[in-house]
Amino acid sequence: MDATASFNDKTVLVTGANGFIGNCTARAFARAGWKTYGLVRSEASIAYLERSEIVPILGSASDLIFLDTDPALREVAFDIIVSTTENLSDYLPHFTDTVSLLQAVSRRAKQRTGKKPLVLFSSGCKDYGTTALHGSAELHAHTETSPLQPAFFIKPRTENAMQLLEHEELFHTAVLRPTTVYGLSGSYYALFFERAEAARSEHGGVIRIAQRKKSIVHGTHGDDVGEAYLALATHAVMHGTTDIHGQCFNISGRKYEVLEDIVAALVREYGLAGVEWLGEDVEVIDWTQPREIDADAVLLGFSQWVGSQKIRDLTGWCDRRMSFQDGLRVYRKSFEAFRDSKSRI
Repeated sequence: MDATASFNDKTVLVTGANGFIGNCTARAFARAGWKTYGLVRSEASIAYLERSEIVPILGSASDLIFLDTDPALREVAFDIIVSTTENLSDYLPHFTDTVSLLQAVSRRAKQRTGKKPLVLFSSGCKDYGTTALHGSAELHAHTETSPLQPAFFIKPRTENAMQLLEHEELFHTAVLRPTTVYGLSGSYYALFFERAEAARSEHGGVIRIAQRKKSIVHGTHGDDVGEAYLALATHAVMHGTTDIHGQCFNISGRKYEVLEDIVAALVREYGLAGVEWLGEDVEVIDWTQPREIDADAVLLGFSQWVGSQKIRDLTGWCDRRMSFQDGLRVYRKSFEAFRDSKSRI
């Protein structure tokens, strides 16, 4: 199969296709010509998927009856299964249900074609913990060979995702570790816009930041993340799964950003009076130890540089979107439009 070959006969199932990464990924596959199915639990998401030319499947990993009752699935043997759902507050039950779903879908595919599908399972870059701050002599990027030192709130995900690599009787598996994502509706990066809006209306135009200026904020645009999933699937179809099965792949933007630069861009964009830094002398958080989860601290204070050369070298994937601060006005307008339309995607 050459690089210009059609993928119209290839099928992919994306779980959580109404979530941020799931939707970006499903749309990437659909654009590339794959027959794309999106699993969602809410009927409210069906019309949106259909407008994106994604076949909606209404169901849940906790109740697999839909696999037998949905007519769209009667003759389908999926080549790729993308898993993007999680429940961090009660991870293991949802993970167990997810494995059951992956096994059931893969068993059907293997019975119909004799081939095992490839599962692209979503974990995240916080599996590695934090790196040093920008400018530190101790700063090194996290790569796939870095030790796993997960933050306490995602430790069950980190451990169970790696165990999934052992389920090779029915499917091939790769674990993907994207950074935090931005763009479109904003995802967790929406907090930056919300903080700037609050500063303008409540704090005399001064934005107050309780984290360190040199904290590294490394993100990737959601559409670039979706293209990374697609790149691995395309490689598997064209070259087989030998280089992918049992592997982990980081997904990150080509450069990281520094908190003080992002905040400076917010001050300019929103016409704020300035910034007050409150975190320079605060004790560094040990994220491996349980503590109250604060969204500001996780987004602004979880300093981490993530390398993604492995997926770039293997597949040729590269991120194309502007960095968050370079495209701040565009991303702000997109966030506001999604918010006004009451859409989460």
